[in-house]
Amino acid sequence: MKKIIYWGIGISIIVLLGYVSYKFFFDCKSTLGEFDHVFILEDLMDYVKIEDEAIVKLIKIEDNRCLEESCEREGQQLVKVLVLNDNRVSYVSLGTLSETKKEIEKLGYIIELDSIKDDGVYMKLSKVEK
Repeated sequence: MKKIIYWGIGISIIVLLGYVSYKFFFDCKSTLGEFDHVFILEDLMDYVKIEDEAIVKLIKIEDNRCLEESCEREGQQLVKVLVLNDNRVSYVSLGTLSETKKEIEKLGYIIELDSIKDDGVYMKLSKVEK
C-alpha cells in the first residue's frame, strides 16, 4: 500500500514539474529585438531575444498605484524581469517612479523601463560602454 502512495506522489510531482516547465519555457511569446532599441513585452512570461546574445523575460507586473482620490501617495508600477546571457542570469526589478534604469554589472548590460501601457511593457537593453 505504501508503494502505491509513493508512486502516486512521485507521479504527481513529475506532472507538476512538467506543467510548471511548460508554462515557463514554452507557453509564451518570443520576439526578436536589438540593443539600444525599445521592445515590447505584452504578457507575463513573454520574452525577447536581443541579437542572439541576451534574453529578457517578463516575470511579474505589480501595480502599487493609489487609484482613489483620497490617497496621499502616488504609488508606482513595478516590473520584474529575468535577463539571461550565456550561463548568467539576473533578476531585475524596475519601477515607474523609483528606478527606471539599472546597470546589471555581472552581465554588462543596462536595462531601462521606457513605459507601461495597456498593450504591454516597453523596455530597452543596452551594452555597457567599456
